[in-house]
Amino acid sequence: MTEHENDMITLLDEEGQEHHFTVEQLVVVGDQSYFILLPEEGFIMDEEEEDYDEDMDDEDFEEVEYLVFRIENVDGEDQLVLVDDDEELESVAAAWADMEEDQDDSED
Repeated sequence: MTEHENDMITLLDEEGQEHHFTVEQLVVVGDQSYFILLPEEGFIMDEEEEDYDEDMDDEDFEEVEYLVFRIENVDGEDQLVLVDDDEELESVAAAWADMEEDQDDSED
């Protein structure tokens, strides 16, 4: 568990709209750090569902979609940059899976 895990953060998009996230994990690949974030409205509904219904249960959701942000230092300030490169995403996902496996092994 990292010091950031389960922290809530708010990011602004280019249009100034706020988006709220939960920090799931801080992952380091080589000398680059990444945040794995879960959007507050992080569920993708089944394509057949047109509107969200408060009575929906877990079976109504297809999957949880995590977002990966690279932490870049610009002029002495950390900035988060959304990762959209497939190879970079795969390397972060593999590192995260290794971290989860190591954590599971240490709990046994």
